[in-house]
Order: sequence, then structure tokens, then C-alpha cells
Amino acid sequence: MKNKRLGEMLVDAGILSEKQIEEAIAFQKNSGKRLGTILLENHYINETQLIEVLRIQLGIDFIDLNEYSTPPEPLCPILRATHSVERAIFLFR
Repeated sequence: MKNKRLGEMLVDAGILSEKQIEEAIAFQKNSGKRLGTILLENHYINETQLIEVLRIQLGIDFIDLNEYSTPPEPLCPILRATHSVERAIFLFR
């Protein structure tokens, strides 16, 4: 999956149409922003959809720390037991 572009993956997943991607890419050329940012700002996709597609594209794990009531430090042994910490993205709010 690492060779597929974000827009192609979203179309393949049935989340967006080719026309929507083309519109976003046209806007991207004028704004200089990343495609994912444009798709979020224009409400084509939500954050969860973007994270899931990027997770697949990059071949990494995602753990939403908002789902845990414990601080991040106790999660590290869990990550080491299941997957490499280097292949995980942590998002804090």
C-alpha cells in the first residue's frame, strides 16, 4: 500500500469520488497545503478516515490515547509486547 497515493486510496475505499479528489488537488496546487489538510478543511473526510488511510499507507499502528484513562507511559510496555514503538504514532490533545 505504500506506493498508492492518498487520493487513490480514498477512492479505492469508496470514501471519495475521483471528482472530489480532482477538486481537492486543484485547490492544493493553489494553496500549497497537503492534500489531507485540504480534505479535512473542506469536510470531504473526517480525522478518523484520514488517520486510518494514512495508517494503512505508511504501514504503522495507531492507538487513540483518548480511549485510555492512564498516562501514555504505561502504554509503552503494551506496544513493545505487540509491535515496535518506532512504528506507532501518538496523538495527544
